[in-house]
Amino acid sequence: MTLSATGRRETRDGVDHLALDRDFPLPVEEVWAAVTDPERLSRWIGTWTGDPARGTVDFRMTAEGEDVPVETYVIEVCDPPRRLVTRTQAPDGAEPDWVLTVDLVDHDG
Repeated sequence: MTLSATGRRETRDGVDHLALDRDFPLPVEEVWAAVTDPERLSRWIGTWTGDPARGTVDFRMTAEGEDVPVETYVIEVCDPPRRLVTRTQAPDGAEPDWVLTVDLVDHDG
């Protein structure tokens, strides 16, 4: 499997974004599971706990080491298996929010 990574700066509604494209030779449902299922997510970046139905989860990035703090993510959009939009929620509100948007699209099945 060869992964192709690209990145570009985009302005959306007057806000700068970093857009990264990835191509995976897998069905959209498999990629969705790798991003949203805590067990599958833990295989490559970290894991989350909590009840997404309540609108937030606690995420810990295990790929960065043992001392990485847990971050709360607000789930703004969850449209399985196509779109996920989350935003960090700093406990003190002093840090800027990070928005992560995942849009999954089938290409030739």
